[in-house]
This record gives sequence, C-alpha cells and structure tokens, in this order.
Amino acid sequence: MNLKSALLCISTLWAGTLSAQTPWHIKGVLSEVCSCSIPCTCNFGQNPSPNGFCWALVATTIEHGNYGKTKLDGLKFGVAVGEKGFTIVVDAKATPEQSEAMKKLGEELWWKAMQANGVRAKLDVPQGLGIVGCISAPIEHTFDGRSNHVRLGDMGGFDTEFLIGIDGKTPITLGNNWSINFSKPNVKGKAVKARFSDKFGNAVEFDGTNANHGTIDWNDKTPVCFR
Repeated sequence: MNLKSALLCISTLWAGTLSAQTPWHIKGVLSEVCSCSIPCTCNFGQNPSPNGFCWALVATTIEHGNYGKTKLDGLKFGVAVGEKGFTIVVDAKATPEQSEAMKKLGEELWWKAMQANGVRAKLDVPQGLGIVGCISAPIEHTFDGRSNHVRLGDMGGFDTEFLIGIDGKTPITLGNNWSINFSKPNVKGKAVKARFSDKFGNAVEFDGTNANHGTIDWNDKTPVCFR
C-alpha cells in the first residue's frame, strides 16, 4: 500500500496530542487487498500500477495485544483507504475502553506511516494524507491456508485466493515486503472480490488485483508498520 499516492483527504479527527508515551504491542494476522495489479509494485518500493493511486482494504486479527493496560486479545480492526482518505473500523465486540484504545492505536499506526513517508510534524502533513473517521462495526476475518475472507460490517469487505507456486500446492511468499512490515514472509494473493463504501465517501471496487496475507508483531517502538 503506497500511502503517498493512496490517501486523498486530510482530517482534523484526533487532532490532539499523539499518545506516543503509551506502550502498546500487537501480534496477529493481517490480510490486505489493493487496487494495484499483481504483484503490487508498491510492495517493491515503486509507484502504484496500473493507476496513479493504490486504494486498499485491510483487516487484522489481534491474537495478543495491549494498549497501555488495556488488553486487546482476540479483537479485530480494519482500515479502508480510498479517495477520501483513511477510515478506521473498530471491532464492535470491543468494550468502550478497548474501543478508545483501538482508536488511539489506529492514530499511532497512521502517524508511523506518515513518518515513514517523510512527514515530521502534523502541521506538515500534505493534503490527502488524513484520517476521515472511525466506525465501530462487526468484523469477520477468517483464513484457511489457501484463502481469506473479510467483512467490515455492512460497508463491504473482500475475499482472496492465495497464489500457488509451480509445484501446485505451496503459496507464493514475499520475504521483504517494502510497504507492510510483516514479521515473516507474507503470502501473495489475488482479490476475488473487493467492495467497500462508507459514510465518509470512500468507495472502492476491484477484482483480480493484488492481495497480501501474513503475521505482524508491532509495538510502539517499531519504526515502520506501513508505508
């Protein structure tokens, strides 16, 4: 996901001071689809292709995690990147305390992405690199070693199939994904169907495009999570 080209709306949401002092840690599984051709050239540090943008949908299951003293084990969160910017989707199963913690976590992941793209202060964030809102919704995120399925409430989601190597049985992996910091080589896939629209005006629709799936292990000291 190439954030320099993908985001098109700056937001005042969460405009207060970032809580960088709060320690956090999440380990889990992340699935992503984007509008680029297979393989996504953004994953190799290049510009999006074949378009001049890279819209994306992301879902993550937190197997073990915390934000400060708030436990996040078993919760899910999603991100949609479209024409209007970032939409954060928080698991409807979260308690009010967990929901607030995940909103702050989403803000910090966004800010890490901005820093990875050369932004050093919030006042310097270029127009088009913003969070447009946060929505609480039921999230489905399942995977079986050959495919995955994601549903972000009634806003949409995606299904993917993993790309299989020449032996006909082993998924193709990428050992150094430039745009997503996976903890192990991630599986490359193909979006069977990806649809999403929200109240902020984001709307994406693509089929047969790039997909990624793998494990993450991030904390407040991790320098780059997304680019």
